[in-house]
Amino acid sequence: MTDAAVPRPSARVRPARPSAADPGSPRHRRRRVATGVALSAVAALLLTGCGNSRPGTAAVVGETRITDSELQTLVDQSLASPGVREALPNSDYRGDLGAYRRAVLNVEVERLLAESGAQRLGIDIDENKVNARYRFFEQQSGGAGSFASELAARLAVSPSLYRQLVRTEVIESEIGYQEGGVARPSEAQIRAQFQEYLPTAVTATLSLIQVPSAAVAGREAAGLKQTPGNFETVAKKYAGEGSQTAPAPQKYVISRLPPDLGARLQKATPNEIFPYALSNGQAQAFFVIRFAGIERPTLESARPQLEAQSLQQAAAAGQSYLSGVAQDLGVDVNPRYGTWKADQLAITDFVNPVIKPTPSPAGDPGAGGLPGEGGTAPDESSEGSEGGAGSEGGTGSEGGAGSEGGTGTEGGTGATPAPTATPSG
Repeated sequence: MTDAAVPRPSARVRPARPSAADPGSPRHRRRRVATGVALSAVAALLLTGCGNSRPGTAAVVGETRITDSELQTLVDQSLASPGVREALPNSDYRGDLGAYRRAVLNVEVERLLAESGAQRLGIDIDENKVNARYRFFEQQSGGAGSFASELAARLAVSPSLYRQLVRTEVIESEIGYQEGGVARPSEAQIRAQFQEYLPTAVTATLSLIQVPSAAVAGREAAGLKQTPGNFETVAKKYAGEGSQTAPAPQKYVISRLPPDLGARLQKATPNEIFPYALSNGQAQAFFVIRFAGIERPTLESARPQLEAQSLQQAAAAGQSYLSGVAQDLGVDVNPRYGTWKADQLAITDFVNPVIKPTPSPAGDPGAGGLPGEGGTAPDESSEGSEGGAGSEGGTGSEGGAGSEGGTGTEGGTGATPAPTATPSG
């Protein structure tokens, strides 16, 4: 994606048109007033730039400074992940790099708050828990490669950025368990949940060829037992519209398969090929099945799934605690990136309190706004993000998705997408 796809506020400002009117005319006086308003807006931006922080600052959390260059490095690293930049135009950001920077800055601010909150409470950050939860999400998507592709396509974020979100969620959950009144599930409760969960989680990996009759199923199965490498070739003969042929290995929850097939699979050996007839009343369907094996989750591998609901409740409670931490420490965000909302732990799009849209009188398109702009004073979208940090060039927020809900998944706060889990199968 190129920057040409990103809306720019500067494109909305046209050069002033020459005027032969008297410099003292009402039109020129109105223009001088409009210019004064614009200068006041610039002064307001400079005076409220980022509190007492030094130039080049994106945000300050307590005594910790996040610089423009540090933020841009994080943005560049995420966009450099395969598929992320290409996915940006169709993401919630709609190609708006200003909104994307704001969301990444939000991740960093919330990280610092979470680490500060944990330090206050004497909570050690367990990186093993972070790794286990992140691996769980990878496994839900079929592995690291497919997970990275899903993150790029759905959320336009890199694996490293998402891992930071997971880490922050884990810290917030520990804070919620300690200070938010959320009860941590006991080991006995986890084990009881595991026994309920297990029947829905045991899977068999199968490859299927649907054939027209039991005789054909028996013949093809016998041949493939002799030459198993021909499975895909045979599958092509029977593939077509309406066929359930699926030669690529797929996982099926055994408890959801026909009982006779489930019993057959329990006795099968890995890589076994056999014929199977599926009966449904008077109807029958015939298959050649290649069985790759059965996967049974262990308690430890299922633990992130079993703890997910409690963890998300605790994380929400932890975020409420961090709102107080934010007020105690002080969070100062440069208005170019947005406005900090402590109660939401979110950076929202900047709204300039000085500039108000003013309709121009009919027949005087130059009055009430920038010269040649068509009669409205500049709005916050053309001031708030203009000149934003980084090598991508200044980007405005108009047409963007903002940061609230940005890449968020359910349970997220502000720009930060909270990781979620769904049961396998």
